[in-house]
Amino acid sequence: MVASVEPDVNQKSFAITFVHNPDIRYDQNYGTYFAPLWAYTLASHVPDDWSVTICDCKIDNIHEVVRSDVFAFSGINQDLDSIRKAHDLVKEKYPDSTFILGGPITWSLREEGKLSYLQYFDYLFIMDGEETLPMFLSAFEDASYRDLPQIIEAEARFPIQQAKNIRIDLLKPKIEHYYGAVLEVSRGCPILCEFCDIRVLPGNNQSNNKPVSLIIRRTGPVS
Repeated sequence: MVASVEPDVNQKSFAITFVHNPDIRYDQNYGTYFAPLWAYTLASHVPDDWSVTICDCKIDNIHEVVRSDVFAFSGINQDLDSIRKAHDLVKEKYPDSTFILGGPITWSLREEGKLSYLQYFDYLFIMDGEETLPMFLSAFEDASYRDLPQIIEAEARFPIQQAKNIRIDLLKPKIEHYYGAVLEVSRGCPILCEFCDIRVLPGNNQSNNKPVSLIIRRTGPVS
């Protein structure tokens, strides 16, 4: 196991930990053996006053996770039980922290009328989080986040032409533990498969591509 790295709280005013705890019992989701792109992507949009830790429960020992002001989770519907298990464990250890959840699971369960399954989280984020997460964290700094509704929804799909480079510096120490990683070049899908609920996301069928310069730019070699 790879122990979680403690945030440098001496240099930063606040701390956030992204927790990735997929249910790897189902065979369809081969991506569980890849680096959690969502965490390294959103980490780049965290305000500068925050230290960032990523706890990937596939390789990190969640029992060793360090204290953070905010613990941020994400996942898909099949991860419902594993997310709850990780949440409860960390919540018991750090009851005064704030727990938030985003990702496909919040959108999907909201559409099914089952968002109550996730009510144990302090805040639920629906749709892309590149703008809503830093907004929330900025509000957290002056405690005005307490006036925000529990459900925080982005008004539109995030234009990923404005995306920042993923946090390669956080990925480097763990890269050897992954089978691989997915490189995000676009969001949305023009194909309307009847079995897929992603197809009904607002703005899903519109072109939303990263510029080539951003795709090829890195902060240095991964290994």
